[in-house]
Amino acid sequence: MNAKRSATVDKAFAKLDRTGDGLITVEDLLGVYDGSYHPKFKSGEMTQRDVLNEFLAQWDTHEKDGKVTRAEF
Repeated sequence: MNAKRSATVDKAFAKLDRTGDGLITVEDLLGVYDGSYHPKFKSGEMTQRDVLNEFLAQWDTHEKDGKVTRAEF
């Protein structure tokens, strides 16, 4: 990844990592991602936390632990 793209990814990671601990968790996402527009939330099939867990899972690849590291991101 070139330097410009890497810097953009770093900014995105930092925005999602609200606690600044180097990990993105569901709790971090609560402040930056609104899952209330998700169709399954609107239909009652999923809770807001379910939506956030699903969103987080797309990056939680190396170790499925609900915590996304910069390397996974």
